[in-house]
Amino acid sequence: MTPSVARGQAAAAAAADRGAGSFFAGTWQCARLILRRDRLRLPLWYGLVFVLVLMVAAVIPAEFPTEQDRTILAGLSNTNPAELLFLGRVHSASVGGLTAWRVTAFGIIGLGLASLFTVLRHTRRDEEEGLRELLGGAVLGRCAPLAAASAVTAGANLMLAAATGAALTGLGLPAAGSWALGLQLASFGWTMTAVAALAAQLSSGSRMAAGIGGAVLGLLYVLRGLPDIGGPDWPGWLSPFGWADAVQPYARDRLTPLLPVLLFLVISVAAALGLVLRRDVGAGLLTDRPGPGEAQDWLAGPFTVALRLNAAALAGWAAGAAAVGLLMAGTAQGAAAQIAASPVLKNMISGGEPVFAFYALVTDEMCQIFSVFGISVILRLRSEETCGLAESVLSTPLHRLRWAGAGLAVAAGGAVVVLGIFGATLGAGSSAITGHTGDFWVLLGSVLTRLPAVWVMTALAGALFGLTPGLAAVGTYAVLIFFFVLDVIIAMLRLDTGLLKISPFVLTSSLPAAAFDPGPLILLTVVALVLAVIGLWGFRRRDVT
Repeated sequence: MTPSVARGQAAAAAAADRGAGSFFAGTWQCARLILRRDRLRLPLWYGLVFVLVLMVAAVIPAEFPTEQDRTILAGLSNTNPAELLFLGRVHSASVGGLTAWRVTAFGIIGLGLASLFTVLRHTRRDEEEGLRELLGGAVLGRCAPLAAASAVTAGANLMLAAATGAALTGLGLPAAGSWALGLQLASFGWTMTAVAALAAQLSSGSRMAAGIGGAVLGLLYVLRGLPDIGGPDWPGWLSPFGWADAVQPYARDRLTPLLPVLLFLVISVAAALGLVLRRDVGAGLLTDRPGPGEAQDWLAGPFTVALRLNAAALAGWAAGAAAVGLLMAGTAQGAAAQIAASPVLKNMISGGEPVFAFYALVTDEMCQIFSVFGISVILRLRSEETCGLAESVLSTPLHRLRWAGAGLAVAAGGAVVVLGIFGATLGAGSSAITGHTGDFWVLLGSVLTRLPAVWVMTALAGALFGLTPGLAAVGTYAVLIFFFVLDVIIAMLRLDTGLLKISPFVLTSSLPAAAFDPGPLILLTVVALVLAVIGLWGFRRRDVT
């Protein structure tokens, strides 16, 4: 070996050592990897929110064409406590002001969850599945994955803000308000980026971290709405969502309230990076409690084990369904008054009694959201397969069809529980408000008629898991998002084209505003069974990977 070659190798080794010693070495490469892995997820998540904002901005002038109509809507909304808590206060009765008011709820939820899941997917979940340890074999700093995930997520929200501001300005809305609304929406994602960065350090499991982040999202959402329903102002200032609400797009267009949100993001991510350096890879600050030495007798079968593994998620979804049911019942009367005040809106919903038309629309939308529970149970089977847990379980005499079938059964049965609780609380709340005890059974029955549509989405996830496991998550959520957008288009434009009614939720969305038709329910149940059988057949024939 010549001296020059030796000196070159020594210099390369020294450079590698310096790179390995840097906490942020490889951050740019991690960011590129995240963009590559999420080349479909990020456009789907943020594209959906963007499209919904544009649709609301386009539909508001058609629903409420005159200033008087918009003023009546604003007055009704600002006197309804449930709407004030859920949607916030209308700060301006203009088209832009009503657009900003309408998009607040799904902006917080949609962008909040998108940011939460993106950060956790590329931090805690990668550690859980061993990918972080694999990448750590290269020149990669300890802080690089979290820094890259936070930067990509914050940047995605900023790009949404730019696209929203430019698009709304192009629709003819005031430029200042349009850009203020875009940045307000981005601040919702920035808030949950900060929360996700901290949650990823607390738990050693991605599911528990997601549960922590979801609980914080709900808490911050409620704190934001308390001042609007007559409570003191200080709870709103405890929530970054409350800070963002002070922007008031198309009214005051103030951007200074977003500075504390950015400061919260920077401080939280910095604190999370500090925690990364103080824990082991794969460990969390909250240590797991040791389990019992022996399993209980009722955990002897695959179904009970699957039920136990998904019990916490089921309880969380059930609690959320109960809260939403009561909230929607409290909102119904005010929403019915708004429908009655607008002939265009009355025609858009579906006719009949305004309150039942509102319940039909709300039930349809919420059941689409609740179908995520069943999908997540199926996707858990895939995560257990990728991390090697399924291979260990299936090395025992347990047949793979029993293992996968147990997951399908828990997903389908859990959907019954979640929808049943939602329907019961919705009916109980409506009966308590109106005094009509018959509303309980009508609304419970109308919610349960959506079960076949939810089962179809669950079975679709099962079919993709069995046939193309790598596309199970992206494919199922892409179809669900497509159905959601399609349903919104049909509801807003009152389209009656048979080709557009391919969504299972559209086929079951008439109750309680229309008569009961068992035909679509039977058809959807058969479709769900066929998809489930296809999934089991595919899983039996393919290799466990």
